[in-house]
Amino acid sequence: DTVEVGGEPCNGIGAGDGSIWACSGGDMARIDASHPELLSVIPVGKAHTQGKLGVADGQVWTLIGDGSALHGYLTDTQDLWSRFALPVRGTDLGIGEAGLWVVSTVDDAVIHVDMDSGRVLDRIDVQAPTDVAVDRGVWIGTETESVRIDVASGTIDLRVPVGTGND
Repeated sequence: DTVEVGGEPCNGIGAGDGSIWACSGGDMARIDASHPELLSVIPVGKAHTQGKLGVADGQVWTLIGDGSALHGYLTDTQDLWSRFALPVRGTDLGIGEAGLWVVSTVDDAVIHVDMDSGRVLDRIDVQAPTDVAVDRGVWIGTETESVRIDVASGTIDLRVPVGTGND
């Protein structure tokens, strides 16, 4: 099925709480997961580099503007619920059992953010991280290597000399 979301071409897709979330330019579109229908478009000013719209704790999470802010919108009402300033300019994020993690290609860092308080739980220096995958663990992709983060210690515990590229 095809659903027109409008707006300029952009990065950003996610799923959770009965909806598919996509970008519409700098806005966020909510699509009914059971029927191919656009339910709403939320003006958010999403960072254009963010490719993953993560859903957790009843919120869909997005990086705002230059990535230095993180917002959580309630998935049922689309109201802004969480608003946090970040110490880095996030370029993408990942959410899973191990929490919410933000990568910053421009600041060479990965941060673990508490979804309740916005407090940075861990900061790990990683050269130009572009991708993040989160489940019980956290994997970070760079142009030249992939690294695994030990969530308990907040340190890199494995380096694999195969990267995810620069896109």
